Amino acid sequence: MSLAVNHLYEFGAFRLDTDERVLRRLDDGASVPITPKVFSILLLLVENQGRILSKEEMMNAIWADTFVEESNLTFNIRKLRQALGDDAHECRYVETISRRGYRFKAEVKKVLTDKSLDAKDGVTAATTIEANGLDHSQRSRTERRNRLIGATLFTVALLFLAGAAAWKYTTGANRNEDGLLSAFAHGAGAMPVLALRTTHLERQHARSGGLA
Repeated sequence: MSLAVNHLYEFGAFRLDTDERVLRRLDDGASVPITPKVFSILLLLVENQGRILSKEEMMNAIWADTFVEESNLTFNIRKLRQALGDDAHECRYVETISRRGYRFKAEVKKVLTDKSLDAKDGVTAATTIEANGLDHSQRSRTERRNRLIGATLFTVALLFLAGAAAWKYTTGANRNEDGLLSAFAHGAGAMPVLALRTTHLERQHARSGGLA
């Protein structure tokens, strides 16, 4: 038995299969005929659900390294709306943002399916193993902001620890250097005194030995 996982998006009455690159109806599983470019535009919108995509951004993503006019995007958006049964004025899926671009407004669920193929009878069964709603743009911005704040605080903490370690090392080195110099100075001054005391004791001992 082989195991494969399909990545799907569900919204409204449709399911978008990113592996097979096909749009299907949820009620009967029938495929909706759309061109590869229309599929790519739909996938781009669905993956960025809730976020406004500028026309320039969409054109660069769909027609990379190819110069096309804006009318190509407008034409394919119109074909996409026809396939979804959508309306530009009372849209359920693809919303036009005046002078800015487009936004996919419908709620989207990301679905992973476990597609098992029985080698004995060739029967294929699909079972949903995960279904999560896509994050809204506000939640995504909040998460990105929280990650940025966390990274900034972590960097500041590292810099603080590094500065504290450097200060401690420098202070310790200065203290050690001062201690050595002080010891040397005291030692250098103690040597003549010790020599004088030793000579004096030797003289006393010699006198005592002489008297004895």
